[in-house]
Amino acid sequence: TTLVSANPPRGAALAAPPAEIRLTFDDPLGPGSTFALYGENFQPFAEVAGQVDAKNPRQLVAIPPDLGAGGYTVQWTAIGADGDSSSGSYQFRVLGAGEMPGANAGPWLLLIGLPAGLGLLVFVLRWRRARRAH
Repeated sequence: TTLVSANPPRGAALAAPPAEIRLTFDDPLGPGSTFALYGENFQPFAEVAGQVDAKNPRQLVAIPPDLGAGGYTVQWTAIGADGDSSSGSYQFRVLGAGEMPGANAGPWLLLIGLPAGLGLLVFVLRWRRARRAH
């Protein structure tokens, strides 16, 4: 039993907390299939336990509480109708006020900002040197 898709997706940076967590597998799920949600420092949310969706036996679903800003881990166990099991985990993030979506913005900002900052520094130093010379 293989995880095909997840909502929220793996590595997502969400502007708002998810209304539900839904995992879709390639085969129908059997009894004992579930997932758990963990917050920062791997603190469990006891009220979140994914269960097989009554309308779609290939999906596990749960409605989380209103999640605050921070990182979250979904850890799942899927048991196929044939009894074989698989498990895994993935992370997503709920952004705080003022944070912009784009989980990998940091390296791009560094690549753009560092040369711009160095250019400004060189300009100021040359301007000061020129000013002293006059």
